[in-house]
Amino acid sequence: FSGTLSASIQVTDGERTSNVYRLEVTVDLITAVEETRSVGVEVYPNPNRGKFKFILPDSGGGDATVRILDSTGSVLYEGEISGTLAREADVQIPAGVYFLEVMSAGSRSVRKFIVH
Repeated sequence: FSGTLSASIQVTDGERTSNVYRLEVTVDLITAVEETRSVGVEVYPNPNRGKFKFILPDSGGGDATVRILDSTGSVLYEGEISGTLAREADVQIPAGVYFLEVMSAGSRSVRKFIVH
């Protein structure tokens, strides 16, 4: 769809019209979407049963903080790692949607993963 959509809203006090609001939205035709590749943390397999591998973005050889968060943002695990960029995790958490967050050298990368 492309074009303009219009809507009017009347606000009344029960006896007379006090205000009329008009809203117009113009939509241009989208012809292409540019695909970008994430350079953040990778998790596989995804979904998994709580045992998975993750590859960290290059932190320039420095330390990184790794956190696992649930869908409400509560931190279930937090730890510091350094050295190798590939790690393995084996966590005992219920089935659900989680987020692996990696913070290093002033950058932050987050990847959603599913435990089933």
